[in-house]
This record gives sequence, structure tokens and C-alpha cells, in this order.
Amino acid sequence: GQTWTVIELPLSESATFPGLHPRLNDVAFADELHGWMVGSDGVILATADGGLHWTLQPSGSNSALLSVLALDAQRLWVTGERGT
Repeated sequence: GQTWTVIELPLSESATFPGLHPRLNDVAFADELHGWMVGSDGVILATADGGLHWTLQPSGSNSALLSVLALDAQRLWVTGERGT
């Protein structure tokens, strides 16, 4: 968090709101390399290079994901709307 850079994220249009991109709600890092972001429409993005590149991860949910807690470089907890 000492420096920030604008990057492109691999997000497609929202299934719920066509023409809009999913809103991101939370970010968590397990260490300086491994992190996750969560957002609307079940979006989970992961990085293994400190945030330079992000990949879309399957969540199995279309609900808004609101919070993420990184336990370590391979495990995380995610909470969201409607009991997700």
C-alpha cells in the first residue's frame, strides 16, 4: 500500500446491470504477493504478483460479495449478500 498504480482488471459487463462493470467491495492480501478482491455479481479476482496482474476466479455465486479475509496464500473467507 505504499504506492498505487492504475491497472486494467479482467472484468466483463455485469449480468445484473448490462453496460455496467461489477463494483468491487473489498480487498485482502495474505502477503506482499497474494491477494484477492471481491465484488458484485459474485466477482472474485486474484493476484499472485502483488497486484500487477489479476485473474477472474469462479465463485459459484451471482450474489454481491462484500468482504474477504485472506488466511494465507491459498485460503480465504468470503462473505456476501443472501447468506453467501
